[in-house]
Amino acid sequence: MITRQDLEIIRKVVSKHYRITEPDEVSYPVSYRIKDLDVLPESMFRGLLDDLEKYGFVAFTDEADENKIYIIRGSEGENRELIRLLLFFLTILSVLYAGYHYSSLYFSNSPSFILFAYSSLLFFVPIYCILMSREFARYIITRKHNLEYSFPIFIPDPIFFGCLGSIPVVRQGFRDRETMMETGLYPLITGFLVSIAIVMIGTLSSLTPVLNAPSNFPTSSWGFPVILSPAIAMVSGSYGVLNPIQFAGWSGIIMSGFNALPLGYLDGGLVWKGLAGRKTLMARYPVMISLIVLGLFFPEFVILPLVVLVLGLRGPEPLIISSPSKFGRLAVLAICGIILAGGLIPFHYSPPSNKFSAYVLEPVSIVYLNSDRNASFDLMVENLGTSSIQPYFTILNLQNGINVSGPPGSLTPQGNGLYAVQFRPPQESTVGITNYTLAVSSGINTENLGVSVLTINLSNDYLLDGKNGPLKMESATSTDFNFTLSANYSGSRNLSLFIIPEVYSNYSVLISNMSLRIPSGTLGSVYPYSDSFQLAGRKTISLDIKVSGGQNEIDIFFVDMHYQGAASYVTFKL
Repeated sequence: MITRQDLEIIRKVVSKHYRITEPDEVSYPVSYRIKDLDVLPESMFRGLLDDLEKYGFVAFTDEADENKIYIIRGSEGENRELIRLLLFFLTILSVLYAGYHYSSLYFSNSPSFILFAYSSLLFFVPIYCILMSREFARYIITRKHNLEYSFPIFIPDPIFFGCLGSIPVVRQGFRDRETMMETGLYPLITGFLVSIAIVMIGTLSSLTPVLNAPSNFPTSSWGFPVILSPAIAMVSGSYGVLNPIQFAGWSGIIMSGFNALPLGYLDGGLVWKGLAGRKTLMARYPVMISLIVLGLFFPEFVILPLVVLVLGLRGPEPLIISSPSKFGRLAVLAICGIILAGGLIPFHYSPPSNKFSAYVLEPVSIVYLNSDRNASFDLMVENLGTSSIQPYFTILNLQNGINVSGPPGSLTPQGNGLYAVQFRPPQESTVGITNYTLAVSSGINTENLGVSVLTINLSNDYLLDGKNGPLKMESATSTDFNFTLSANYSGSRNLSLFIIPEVYSNYSVLISNMSLRIPSGTLGSVYPYSDSFQLAGRKTISLDIKVSGGQNEIDIFFVDMHYQGAASYVTFKL
């Protein structure tokens, strides 16, 4: 409550700067009507604020009556610094967790302590460079306007980015609309530019590209902010998986986009209210509803509307309402529009030039029971677009990790690369054919390829050229090759013959002593050629293989109904 002595001090201070026409010292807050207050210089009101601050009072105006000054006692309540420090600590943990999770996807074969080091150096440090650059800009602006800088409210987001930004805290209140607008605008610009710079640094870094990335990378489901794709293209043109430094910049760009929304105490709320006053209140409800709907589809953004609602959807008010902004309104709107449109990506954006094709040279791989059982597939990836790409691979229905070897770096436009994908089938798998989906991705474009793994049990009942085990043969001088299959058992059994050629291999196989002839042709389907026949025990059959055109590899194996059998690998080098 304001005492009589306080009223004398207030009246004396106000009279020093203005000519009072209608005082109201009975109600609280006390108020004084000033003739033509809305056209008097701002410097007079700022002088009044400085003098009242010495006695612990604050003055403000209201749009309901722009010629009236209201006086209240300055806020001496709790600053809630403990809560802000707690949120800052939670944000540190959140960023470390988000960085560790992403690094565990990117460097999937690294030990935990190495992943923590990677996440700290390559993600945590860049994210906090972005956050601190925003706060440094805010500190400069608050000191410019003779305001005390206060520790901000950080918004942790452990689900996705680690942090959704920071909200300014100004204890004395914003003196005018210009101060309010600058306090929001400069941190937005600084954070946005530093985020782009970090993306560039990550693009120029020599981090080893990931070829065995899982399919649940954030960029695989979200795509890139509009500004990010051309930013990367200017340097390297790679639209593949972002390394942790690039991902930190990617997160910072999106963070800037959300902080540019015209809501409450967000930077965008300060900018838009500084420009247009309370007229911006009409936009807050549709924006808030859109943000809540977006949170239904992307849970990582649920935290932001909750924080806005807790702090207040309306946001702060400047102490003097009538002061216009000295900035060019269109220039400020254009800057905020670029940050907002460049950072927000509810619409998936990816440049049309990162098209590619991929095919498997041999879509079936043979593994043997009670062995290391690594399945192996060779893939050819062709870049059909006009910008470089970095492909990455995953087996969609496989829990185990995969190993990929191939050309380092990106594939240039119209270029191609041969990649070898290896993985260990699940331990619980048994003999027979298991089908998998091999996904090849670049950016948000993905091509799914069907591959199969045949697990057989090598048996002494079936011998190729008298040997048990995979028979590897090579013909360096001829297109013909001959070998024998021996039936080392009594009675007769039904056998299946499988032939796995390279894609586009032309070949023919003739089995002697039997009425089974495989005509020449081109087989490039997912499943191998197969046929069945009966072979009497203690008998031997002869196979003649003929191929045509260039270097070819053909896998041939026989199995019975229990997938016991024999296998051979024939390589023709012409």
